Amino acid sequence: MESAGTVGQGLYQLVGAANLFKFDKYFPDYFSFALSAMSNCVEAGMLRWRPFGCVITLINKNLRKFIETIHCDERYVIIRLANYIIVNVYLPCVGSGDRMLVCEDMLSSISVQCDNFLQCKFIMGGDFKCRP
Repeated sequence: MESAGTVGQGLYQLVGAANLFKFDKYFPDYFSFALSAMSNCVEAGMLRWRPFGCVITLINKNLRKFIETIHCDERYVIIRLANYIIVNVYLPCVGSGDRMLVCEDMLSSISVQCDNFLQCKFIMGGDFKCRP
């Protein structure tokens, strides 16, 4: 069995869409909601920069019958688990040229989709690219 450190180091190698299925190997008790922004870059040839743009949400398989996928794309995942709306986001880096536009569009889309579930409790997490 691989250590958590080894698994963590290996996660960067899984960001291409062709490799997302490998999460089943490392996390057999969970199923995932994921989409990788790296797909086009990886398919175009050798990766020349650090990995980017993959958001994944892992849910224990015992909860599968209580899950509804609301939205899944390269920047955010929204799922409904019983009476909870869970949003997992991956915001662009500070140096991204269109960062504000991407953030505004994404948060607007999340808001519109969550408006359909006002009776639910809301949980949001992810990589917000915040600096202290």
